[in-house]
Amino acid sequence: MRDYEQVFLGGDWVAPAGAGTIEVRSPATGDLVGRVPQATPADIDAAVTAARRAFDDGPWPRWDPAERADLLGKLGKALKTRSAELTELISDEIGSPRTWARGGQIATALGALRAAVTVAASYPWTETRPG
Repeated sequence: MRDYEQVFLGGDWVAPAGAGTIEVRSPATGDLVGRVPQATPADIDAAVTAARRAFDDGPWPRWDPAERADLLGKLGKALKTRSAELTELISDEIGSPRTWARGGQIATALGALRAAVTVAASYPWTETRPG
């Protein structure tokens, strides 16, 4: 069973603003598969603030397309490495058959990342126009 006591905000695991928890049950079996903190409006505000700060001040908006493509490629490799773990997680949390979780959900995500990396490498990001 997965039991989390913190929320992921601004790139770090931090204590939630409230003390509530949510039980995660498998829709396929009804079994308890995890517990997570119940986010409060303060947690949501903190997440939105962190996302805005990352967009305005983080490195991503200033990276060139090759750097972004490189990071997406690394993300794809990390997802592929953890695909067995993710298959179990998806199946437990949403009741998806493991074959569908692996092939229809994880493989689709990996394909989308590969396509984005391919497009980023070949797309003409700048062009000189006459006039």
